[in-house]
Amino acid sequence: MKKKYLKISQSSFSLFEKCSKGFEWQFIDEIPFDCGADNIYSVFGTSFHKAIELHEKFKLTCDELINGWKTLFLSIFLEAKFLQDKDYELKEKYVNLGRHFLVNAFSMKERWKNYKTIDIEKYVKIVFENKFMQNVFLTGKIDLILKDSDTYVCLDWKTSKHKDNKIDLNDQLTFYIFFMHTMLHDVSLRQIYGSLAYPYDKEILFTQRTQEDIEKLFVRINMMLERINCNDFKKEPKLNFRHDDCFFCPYKKRCENVD
Repeated sequence: MKKKYLKISQSSFSLFEKCSKGFEWQFIDEIPFDCGADNIYSVFGTSFHKAIELHEKFKLTCDELINGWKTLFLSIFLEAKFLQDKDYELKEKYVNLGRHFLVNAFSMKERWKNYKTIDIEKYVKIVFENKFMQNVFLTGKIDLILKDSDTYVCLDWKTSKHKDNKIDLNDQLTFYIFFMHTMLHDVSLRQIYGSLAYPYDKEILFTQRTQEDIEKLFVRINMMLERINCNDFKKEPKLNFRHDDCFFCPYKKRCENVD
C-alpha cells in the first residue's frame, strides 16, 4: 500500500467490487487513463448537474439555463479527451435532450417548494475507523439536502432513463444516509430519506436505511480494506457484470497487456 491515506466514495467502492485491478490503477497507483474515460453519457450527466448547480447557487431561471444549455454542454464536451466517433454523432441529440431534462427538473422542483434547502453539492468527508489501515475516509457529494419539519431528504439527480429497481439496496444512498445521520447528531435514521430524481420522466424514488443496513455496508468496506492492505488486486470476474463495465473502462489498453 503506497498511499498515506485513502478516500473511499461510493463510486470507487463500486469499482473495487467490480474490478479491484482497475481500482488499484486508478486510486492506489494513480495511473493516467489511456482510453474510454469519457463518453456522451458522462458529458451529458456532468453538464446537467452543472446546470442545476448554477440554478441552485445563482438562481438562474429555467429559461436562462435553456438559453445557455448548448454552450454549457459543448464546453464540457470539448474538454472530454477520449470521445469516440459515435459520441460526436449523438451530440445534437443530447443538446436537445438537455433542454427537455431542464424543463422536467424545474417541474419536479415544485414538489419540494415548501421544503427548506439545507445544502447544495455538499461534500462530505468522514473518518472510517478500521483495523486494517490508518487515515481512511468515506467521501461523497450530495446534490441536494432538504428539510421539512423534522424530515430530511438527500436527493441525487439521475440522467439515466433506467430506474434503480433495487433502490433499497442502492449503495450510493446508503453512503449518503450515513453521512446525513453522522452530520445531524440528534436526528434518527427514521427521519432521513434518500431519493433518486429522474428528469427523463419526472419520477422520484425514495428509500430509507436502518442501522443494520449501514453495518452491512461497513462489513463490505472492511473486506475491501483488508484486501487493499494485503495488496490483493486481481483482474477478477466482475460482480453484477454488465456488458458496458469493460466497454467504458479507462484502462482497456493497459488491461489487455496484463495477465
